[in-house]
Amino acid sequence: MVVNARSLNIDSDDLADRDLDEHVEVLQGLLEPLVQRQLETWHQNYHQQFQEKVLLALSQIQSRHSCTAQSVANTDDDLPLQASIELCRSRSLIAAARRTPAQSASHPPSSAATMPPRRRAESEDQVEKRSSIASLSQPALAGRTRSRNSATRLLPDGGVREQISRSSAASGRSRSPTSLPPELPGAAQDAVQAGPSDRSVDGRRKSRIPTDRMSNMQAIDRLSHVCILNTQSVNHVEAEALEDELGCRLILAMGRVAYVFLGLTACCGTIPLIYLQAMGYMCSASFGFVIASNSLYNLLAISCGWCLRRALKSEDLQLAFRKLCRFVNDIELDWQWKLLSSKERWRYFSAWLLLLVCGVATCGLDVWIVLGTCDGAGESPIHSEVVVVVAVCTFISFTMASGMVMLLAYVQSNLLLGLDQILDCWVGDIVNTADFIPGVRSWNSIQALLKSASRELATSFVSLQVCGSLGLMIWLTGSLTFLWRSQPAALPLAVEVASSLPLTFLFLVATRLCAHGAALTEKCRNMPALVNQIPGPSGSIDVNRQYLVRFITDSAAGFIVKGVTLTQSIFLRQVYFLGTLFSGLLGVLIRIYL
Repeated sequence: MVVNARSLNIDSDDLADRDLDEHVEVLQGLLEPLVQRQLETWHQNYHQQFQEKVLLALSQIQSRHSCTAQSVANTDDDLPLQASIELCRSRSLIAAARRTPAQSASHPPSSAATMPPRRRAESEDQVEKRSSIASLSQPALAGRTRSRNSATRLLPDGGVREQISRSSAASGRSRSPTSLPPELPGAAQDAVQAGPSDRSVDGRRKSRIPTDRMSNMQAIDRLSHVCILNTQSVNHVEAEALEDELGCRLILAMGRVAYVFLGLTACCGTIPLIYLQAMGYMCSASFGFVIASNSLYNLLAISCGWCLRRALKSEDLQLAFRKLCRFVNDIELDWQWKLLSSKERWRYFSAWLLLLVCGVATCGLDVWIVLGTCDGAGESPIHSEVVVVVAVCTFISFTMASGMVMLLAYVQSNLLLGLDQILDCWVGDIVNTADFIPGVRSWNSIQALLKSASRELATSFVSLQVCGSLGLMIWLTGSLTFLWRSQPAALPLAVEVASSLPLTFLFLVATRLCAHGAALTEKCRNMPALVNQIPGPSGSIDVNRQYLVRFITDSAAGFIVKGVTLTQSIFLRQVYFLGTLFSGLLGVLIRIYL
């Protein structure tokens, strides 16, 4: 009986343990989601508080950065005294906060000692910040001498001075030195190290890299591109790399006198022609197209040439071009780029010669028609000489302007071809090596190079596109006059067609450059698909490859003009519209004359 009682006791203990384990498991199953939920809630609240603190600190730093030299100059003369007072106060507060219990029992508690720990830490931080600010501001103002009754201060723009009396200035200024200096210590050195040199090719001082005072999106984007391109790997490239190219060297060599001379020749070739036409000494059939071509080419040569010259002298484009030359030299394809440049140079030179042939034919036939058919034009030798001189001046003006336009188009086309070659070489290197981690760094440099070059070339590119479209509209407007002509003569019609060719040439040049830019963007958009097609280990997912694909997609590289990415779809829509317009005009002409 005793054994049975013991066995019953053991069985009851086992059952109790099992029941306890079951209850513990049930309790764990109930408490685990609750505890996990509480932990997640606490983590979210803590993360939110931490994020708010960080944002508050950033906003305070940004607001202190925004103070100008005027706010620093407006501080009182007794700022060193206030700085010393603040420093002594900070030392006393810190000593009171660090006082031992025995010392605190012997001395009455101060306001800082009776604070809660969190408030006391915040007050200590604020006091230390004030003392550091005062110590930073004190050397800047120590060497500044002022009179007793008035003070002469320089405004932030550096050009206007104002006299401020001591009493009136003291009433309107704040007594607490809570303003930071315009830049933090070391910010200028960091900006100098991150950016290119302060001197341009011709020795003039360049515009500085934007600081926090101009911290908008465009300035930050530009500064990031400069920091990416300005690496130690381009130090061995010569600073005169941009001047080694023939077209860039010619544009940089032309100063303001050349553009003034272009304007004077344009006036000499256009105004007398308009005067002779108005007085009836010239009855030219090509008058409208000659005036439009001469004016448009000269306007484009002056405006686009000046914009491109400024772009070539900017430190961003010089840095981008040095990086471009470095890429070409590393892959040993500089001979290929030189070959493409020479071919492009001969294309534009041939187009310029064709324009000159059209100009000579137009001027010669036009003068012959005017002297033979216009009433009063060939009656006196003076009138004939005036007509010939005006025609020669018009031809000289057109020759200079058209040569300048072709030179500008060649420089832009050459840079776009160089950027296109870089993309081809980068793809070839990735295919050969299949090393995707260095590909991220190299693509980061390439996208910064593309964006910097397109940003600097944007103004000249847009001016060329606008003038090309304007020339097309003038040509279409002049061509519509054929609809109201009954029986046009053959020779005047041929002269008019020859005089309209420069406008169509200008439109074709602008369209060709637009096609180069669109092809550059389209090639950048096809990069992720090309990287995905590179053969890799079978049966495995390459994380580095996917990261590179994602990085290329998110970089949004391409030829960006004034914030608008020039894509192939935009170019094709323009071509489709022009094709529809030309086909409609051709159909109307065929219906009328055939």
